Amino acid sequence: MVEERRKHPTNDFASIIANAKIGGVPLPALELLCYLLVLVVAGNETTRNATSGGLLAFIENPKQFRRLKSNPTLIKTAVEEIVR
Repeated sequence: MVEERRKHPTNDFASIIANAKIGGVPLPALELLCYLLVLVVAGNETTRNATSGGLLAFIENPKQFRRLKSNPTLIKTAVEEIVR
């Protein structure tokens, strides 16, 4: 992926990291891979925790869950609140 992003950068973090330079020198391979690993782990952990926390909140507040189920237009707001 790094080589692909170096040849054909896109508008994403992987392209920014793959093409990053310090003092005009590309990041060393191990450092570059460490940055990418941090992004993967951080994205996974926050999403996983938000999902389980949101489900727990609905279990503990069944009235709110029934309200959401009866009015699907609230889903976007609920998701934004859970992720926040």
